[in-house]
Order: sequence, then structure tokens, then C-alpha cells
Amino acid sequence: MREILYRSWNGKENKFYYFKNGQYYADEECKKWIQFIVAIAFFDWSNAQQFTGKTDKDGKKIFEGDIIEHGWFHYETGSSEDWFGTEPENSFNVVEAYPERIESVVSFVNGSFVLTYTFKSKQRIRCSLNSLFNNKDITEKVNACEEFESRYFADMLLDCEFKDKSELMEYLTKFEIIGFDKEASCSTEN
Repeated sequence: MREILYRSWNGKENKFYYFKNGQYYADEECKKWIQFIVAIAFFDWSNAQQFTGKTDKDGKKIFEGDIIEHGWFHYETGSSEDWFGTEPENSFNVVEAYPERIESVVSFVNGSFVLTYTFKSKQRIRCSLNSLFNNKDITEKVNACEEFESRYFADMLLDCEFKDKSELMEYLTKFEIIGFDKEASCSTEN
């Protein structure tokens, strides 16, 4: 079961304060208890951020508003007729696949934690934090790419300087907190 923990950024103190089990704390480990009368001056519920229940590669707790660097595997297939306008009789299958590290912001939307990032087309993409942590999305895309044409997959691994599929998966599944959004708060955004 996920630990229920909130944090709130205090601009005057330039630090986070925490709330857990009805108590306010001055540290993430919840060891430095603060009296309620003092805490209400430091903890602002209007910008509270919820703990996701997940940790990054260094064991740091991931909260709403955290900016996470993680792997992403772009994989699309289509026909050259659709992508390049070739004549139907000359059409061939096309695959675009490449791994990369991206930055996403953790949000809580409609009852789920999601990672939101902006793709090349400036389109905002959301994906489930749980499915990424379970490697479901990434594993499905990597497996689909590998099945499409094994020679292409092997070439892609070499181009990206990965020895094998397990090294690619390790690269894609490392999560690292690289910052946070002080303004982000518990959200019910659609």
C-alpha cells in the first residue's frame, strides 16, 4: 500500500514541509515534527503535492510536480505510401523507432499519476506513471520493434551504442528526479 504523504513548498523558507498521518514535519523522513500552530504558517495546502509511492534510481521519493528524466521508446509503423506519398505499387513498410531520454512532469489527473511531456509536434503526451514503472509501455514497444524486422532492431541497437536488448531496457527504465515545479499542486485537471 502506498504511503500517504504530502509536501508543500514554502518560498520564504525556500524548502518543502511535509504532512503525514495528521502531523506536519520539517523533513521528508518525517522525523522533525512541527506543532500545528507553527505548521499552518509553513504548510500551504493550496500548493500541496502528493507522494506517488514510487522512488527514483537514487531512492528519492517522487511527488507531484517533480520533473523526471526517463527513457522513452518512440515506435511507429506505416506504409511509404502514407508517409512519403509513394505510388501504391511501389509502397513498402516503414518503421520509425528510437530510444531517448526525455523530461516529464508528474501530475495527478483523474485519479492517476501521469507523466506529461511535450513531443516534437508540441503535442502534450500523457502516460501512466505505473505502466512506465512496470515497464509495460516500453516493453511492448521494444518487443514490437524487435518483431517487426530483427535486422532493423539490431542496427538500431548498434546505432545507439547498446550491446543488446537488456542494455537498451536498462537505459529506458531509469528514472531520475532532476527538479520540481514549485507551483504544481494537487490537481483534478482533465
